[in-house]
Amino acid sequence: MLYYIATSREQYTIRKHLRHYGQPVAGFVRPRSYSQLFRAGSLPAGAYIFADIERLGPAEIQRATHIRKALVDRGCLVLNDPVRSMRRYELLRTMYERGINRTNVYHVTEQREPRSYPVFVRGENDHNGSQSDLLNNRDELHAAIGQMTLRGINREQLIITEFCDTRDASAVYRKYSAFVVRGIVIPRHVFFGRAWMLKAPDLLDQEHLDEEYAYHLANPHEDQLRTIFAAARIDYGRIDYGVEAGHIRVWEINTNPMISTPYDAQIGCRARIQERFAPAFNQSLKELASSAPADNQRVILPPLPVAPRAKRSIWRRVTTAFRRRAA
Repeated sequence: MLYYIATSREQYTIRKHLRHYGQPVAGFVRPRSYSQLFRAGSLPAGAYIFADIERLGPAEIQRATHIRKALVDRGCLVLNDPVRSMRRYELLRTMYERGINRTNVYHVTEQREPRSYPVFVRGENDHNGSQSDLLNNRDELHAAIGQMTLRGINREQLIITEFCDTRDASAVYRKYSAFVVRGIVIPRHVFFGRAWMLKAPDLLDQEHLDEEYAYHLANPHEDQLRTIFAAARIDYGRIDYGVEAGHIRVWEINTNPMISTPYDAQIGCRARIQERFAPAFNQSLKELASSAPADNQRVILPPLPVAPRAKRSIWRRVTTAFRRRAA
């Protein structure tokens, strides 16, 4: 059995896939929430995908890591490490330092100023896209941050990203996406559009549809994407990226991405894309489930260690209560 773990509100990504294109694997893929994991005293042996790790807070990361260790110690396969897997800021900084990205990234709260403009501001760990237009200078940047602050947005949750213009000669942007599942690279889509921030396909003419299909057939960036995931220490997720002058530029890796939806089947012009992607993705899930221990075994979860300071506090309360009774 394969258990797909996400936050309670974000389980729709796997559930929508299982309702249609993922029906062939629905019998052995079980969506579960982190809340369910944290309440459990034991878990079935099996394979686990720890998705959605960028949405976990510090206490949740500690608990998820504790559970992951217990599972791994019992021979279970667990994809993604809540501590070691890179989040967006570390990923983009690493890609810049390694020369994969030519644009840098900055925390809003740090003192470094962008090296080049335009830039845009977005959340560090959400998947809502840019929270600003393209900002062409320092004054525009600080004005935009000020407006976000007035709306109650926490500055510590914002990052500034230098813009990388990947338009072709016809002013068309391409957003490439591919899944990586334990080293297996599965092309997902190429979105084409005139807007620099692409969340959905905007141009659906036959020429672009054929180019997207050719991307699926060729899987042209397979080796590079596998290397990027290894550097990011992420076992499962979807990478979104662009290509500039033949070079990959990484935008993000989402560890709980949308996989497919029932609605995808209604878009006839892209049907062959879905029909090529889904079997390959489902096969990767089958291989994960088949490599796991039998789920009739249980993994007992040891209690979360108590921090030394908390232990002293508990001991003081116990000894104080004892003294009061003795008095």
